[in-house]
Amino acid sequence: MIEWRMPHKPGGRLAEAYNACIAGARTPWVGLVESDVLLVNRNFDGICRRLIAAAPPGLGAITCVTNRCKNRWQCVPGMEDEDSLAKHLAFARRRYEEFGDSLLDYTDSRQLMSGFFMLIRVAAWEDIEPGGQFGRDNLVHKRMAERGWRVALARGLYVLHLHKRDGDGSMLPEEKTIVELYREHQQCKP
Repeated sequence: MIEWRMPHKPGGRLAEAYNACIAGARTPWVGLVESDVLLVNRNFDGICRRLIAAAPPGLGAITCVTNRCKNRWQCVPGMEDEDSLAKHLAFARRRYEEFGDSLLDYTDSRQLMSGFFMLIRVAAWEDIEPGGQFGRDNLVHKRMAERGWRVALARGLYVLHLHKRDGDGSMLPEEKTIVELYREHQQCKP
């Protein structure tokens, strides 16, 4: 079982939010998902459970690929400006068919993990620093590497990240709400 949490604290106190999400966890792994992420793989939780079940003992964090983020090794080309939820669902299905539950070790990458989606092994989190103001996504990756924990990319796991683009404050060109995106999906099932 995975405890799924959405880190948020007023005033952008992300470190405190991460720590609060992991504090008191009742499972060995916690899934941290930002509020602007849509989980588009079918059987998302089942995929994550299989990834965790196959994780070697030294693996401390698993992340995935997305359409929008600053980190090139997590961002898949060609989907960053796509607004159709149906196309993202179809892309997630094709991506999973191609890569399945494979994990790729990115511990030593020069670009550090973005935190829009992270599966965190609670024991690794407690080892790297279990409190205080530590916790931002890039620092999680860096600190795990320093302490001997591995960070992996689930190449078959894709999320739609509604991250702001071009700094203009809009989520999508038509200012679609999550409800509108889901309605679109209901009309255009792939």
